[in-house]
Amino acid sequence: RRKLGQLKEALEDYDAVLHLDPDNAVTHQNRANVLDDLGDLEGALAALSEAIRLQPGREERYLQRGGLHFNLGRFQEALDDFSQVLLLKPDHEEALYNRGIAWLKFGEKGKALQDFRAVLEKTSEHSSIRAMAKDRLAELSEN
Repeated sequence: RRKLGQLKEALEDYDAVLHLDPDNAVTHQNRANVLDDLGDLEGALAALSEAIRLQPGREERYLQRGGLHFNLGRFQEALDDFSQVLLLKPDHEEALYNRGIAWLKFGEKGKALQDFRAVLEKTSEHSSIRAMAKDRLAELSEN
């Protein structure tokens, strides 16, 4: 139903599944996606944190939670989650880029540059993440 734009109905469906199977990490993650779509970032964060608690080894959940933390202005938590992604998958380009952005929120230009350079080393010439990292490197070298 989420793909059809029926967000409230999708949320009700996920809640019904969780009533029957409260330890279903995938359903918690799907519920987080709907809550995020509805603009309930705190609710999405809680649902995603529960998915991570139930099944901690999935890097995409840490990446998504890091994005939620970032959007809520919780930059240290975002940084922690992006770093966790990189512990699970060291070549994760999006996590490197996002962590670089988070480092900038702390004024850590050197650490941000390191992450943006790592994106360039790990991505193909046609990657959109590569282009964004290249732009950030250019901006930072001007300052």
